Amino acid sequence: AASDVYKRQVYINFQHGILVQKGDQFTIFRVGDPIKHPATNKAIGRIVYILGRATIIAANEGKAHTALITRSFEPIARGDEVVPFFPSQEELVVRKLERPHYGWVVASKPTKGELADGDIVYIDQGEEHEVQPGNLFDVFRRGGEAENPDAFKKVKLPDELIARLVVISTQQKTATAVIVHSRRPVYVGDEIMAGIE
Repeated sequence: AASDVYKRQVYINFQHGILVQKGDQFTIFRVGDPIKHPATNKAIGRIVYILGRATIIAANEGKAHTALITRSFEPIARGDEVVPFFPSQEELVVRKLERPHYGWVVASKPTKGELADGDIVYIDQGEEHEVQPGNLFDVFRRGGEAENPDAFKKVKLPDELIARLVVISTQQKTATAVIVHSRRPVYVGDEIMAGIE
């Protein structure tokens, strides 16, 4: 795709042998930087940014196909990639996980420090962990230590629940979730848990 303007005409090239017809719809995306796990600092995947949608308005055999950007969520630029259109999941059945899951918030969108209601986060629990869209996770922050003046020693403070997430899409090792309720700001590196009574 080669534009950042909604309803703008663009030209799309496809690999040889891919059949394209007028009216075909495509999701426009961009692969971002590697996501590093906050506990291990190892790369566990990449963020895929969904940028918009395009519809073929003229299929040109052997040439670039003409398309119209019909939906734009982010600026679209030359070199962005396309896949056959897949609808976003607008309605989710909220469900609890039946067994305990622990993990981490590993990235966010937007990439700002403090995250709150409505912000998108990425977690290190995905399809191979039996996570599905609609699953709920709690974000918690481990309690630190405080001085107990009566006992002249440190005591551990309780862990604090700070937010709730609902998973909106899953990949093999990771999932995309939205913050639906936050009592305090959420940060990349916060821990998550689900299926805990």
